[in-house]
This record gives sequence, C-alpha cells and structure tokens, in this order.
Amino acid sequence: MDSRERRRLISIKASANRQRRNRALLLESLSPSISATLRTARCVYTPESDLVIAGFLPISALGIRSGTQTRSVHYCPVYYSFTKVACSQKALTFVQQIDGVAPNTLSYLSIGTVGKYPAFVVEAGWAQSVFSYLWSIADDFIAVVGCQFEFGMVIDHYCGYLEDDYNSNEIVYEVARWLNFA
Repeated sequence: MDSRERRRLISIKASANRQRRNRALLLESLSPSISATLRTARCVYTPESDLVIAGFLPISALGIRSGTQTRSVHYCPVYYSFTKVACSQKALTFVQQIDGVAPNTLSYLSIGTVGKYPAFVVEAGWAQSVFSYLWSIADDFIAVVGCQFEFGMVIDHYCGYLEDDYNSNEIVYEVARWLNFA
C-alpha cells in the first residue's frame, strides 16, 4: 500500500468516526421518541453514505443526479417536481406534498450538512411524520429517499436571491420530490 492509498483510507476512517461522534451528539439533542427510533436504525457511514448521496445530489430542474463524481448524468424520475423558494416554510410545504409512498418503504434519512452525520435507514412513513421537526434542526439540508430511489423528498440550499421571492437572509432553497411507480 502506497502512502497516497494509506492517506485515503485514514481519511475515510476519520470521516466515519466523525460521523459516529456526531450521531451520538445528534441523538442526545433530539426528542426522546425520535432519538429512540434513530438509535435503533441502521446507519450508513462514509464511504457508503457518500454513494447514497451521490445517487440523488445535486437536485435540479433537470432531475436528480445519478452516478459518481467522474461519471454523472441527470435522471428525471417519474412524477418529479422541482422548485426554488426563498422561505424555508415554503420549502417544507412543497416537499411534503408527496402522496402514495408506502409507509413501510425503507428509506435513507440524511440531515444536516452533507457528510456530517451518517444516513439513517428508516421507514418512509415514520420519516414523513417527523419531517417538520427534523427540518427545524437540519442546517438547511434534509433528504428522505427510498433505498431504491423510488421516491424522494429533498431540501437543499445555496446563497443567493430569487427575483420573485426575496429573502433577506440570502438563502435559496432548492426543493425536489418524486415518486416512481413500479
């Protein structure tokens, strides 16, 4: 193993350990019922969580990303909706307008700055029921995406302005939702 490979592996292990520590801090800060569910949920750590995120980010009007850093294409799922808004409450309202997801569908829950926490594997119905609460602590990023990418609810953000929707905080929320029927 050469020194470059060794540094890469150390970096991966350090990222996963940081996610484990941040997971513990997150669980302590949540309400007891939500913390209890996430405590027992399977966690996906770096580098696997990076692959999960790469399966749908970035979101855009063209669709979701599908691929890797070196080979990426945009895929537009069936019943895909995308918008940009300046108000976090509008983002929350838009993303929650998704119907038809089976409550027991396994999904990835990712909150906070990408890579800060592991992705949690939870049931979609539960994730939808606590989405508003988690959004309130999510550092302007939250995603609930089916493990097979069969549905998704994603809110991301960047600094900027929208001409028709002003936000004095200079934040634009990008919001996507989709549902692929089999």
